[in-house]
Amino acid sequence: MYEFDDSSVASTDHDPRSTAGNISVQNTHVFFDWGSEDWFLCLDPSWATTTPQGPFNASPNYVEMTITPDPAQTLWISGISVMTGVGTSPAVDTIAVYADEDPGPGGDNFMTPLAADIDVYPQDPGNGGVATTLIDVSGAAILQGVTQATTIRIYFWSGPNAGAENAEIGFIKVEGCAGVTAIAQNLGGSCNNPLDPFLHANPPVVGGTCAISVSSQFPNALGWLFLSLWPVAPYPVPGIGCTIYVDILNMSNFYTVVAFTTDSNGSWELPVPILEPHTIGIEVAIQARLCAPTSPPGPLNPDYLTNGVYLRIGCPGS
Repeated sequence: MYEFDDSSVASTDHDPRSTAGNISVQNTHVFFDWGSEDWFLCLDPSWATTTPQGPFNASPNYVEMTITPDPAQTLWISGISVMTGVGTSPAVDTIAVYADEDPGPGGDNFMTPLAADIDVYPQDPGNGGVATTLIDVSGAAILQGVTQATTIRIYFWSGPNAGAENAEIGFIKVEGCAGVTAIAQNLGGSCNNPLDPFLHANPPVVGGTCAISVSSQFPNALGWLFLSLWPVAPYPVPGIGCTIYVDILNMSNFYTVVAFTTDSNGSWELPVPILEPHTIGIEVAIQARLCAPTSPPGPLNPDYLTNGVYLRIGCPGS
């Protein structure tokens, strides 16, 4: 996270597995201004050109930061957030992102735009004229699986909202992931009954989709998927030999994710997109229940429980 105070640029490194170097501003025609709640970096009129800026025209109108994974760590950079405000200087409301993934002469050397012509004009003047734009760079190959120092440049210029006076930067935040392995682990069976349905999930990674599925011998059966935040102690149901893996004894940590119906084969699937980088490291337990009143009676007749599954959201490529 790169924030600004009354005379300088400050960085706050929130990831213990990487080091974020201080931000630098190539075009030094800037000043600092107190906004409604925080300091802003203001760009003076020399930044307000209507010509797109980038390495192709040797523009100095950029800010730059270098992020270095710690030894034996791998970093995936998924997004860059920029908070901008409506200021009192000429408008600067469009950005482009470039990077170099090699500290030496190799690498991309800021030649390929990873995001271009991104409009960061605050669309809600009622929100104090401030807006945060998240730029998705999860598809940029040179920012994925990074093992050495990577430098990111953000170029600024005047775009479609140039008449709206926008030239203040509240913060720049690089969002990524390092060292967190995605996990999907079977916690064990429920009632040790041959008819018990089976719950499966693939390891959830940021930027991907976690496919959660149930297979059973009960076609067109009503079911529910439950979730609890980890840690959860398994609960052996007294007298019947069944185990519940979600936090059934703590209603503040017991959530019904969705009700569903199995198909004609007794199966069901739920694709869950994992989009937000801030979910990295979240751990949960899940378990499903099916109601099958026309099936042979089991210990929880007419219900059947699946096994439990432990999930941890992790980095891409983990």
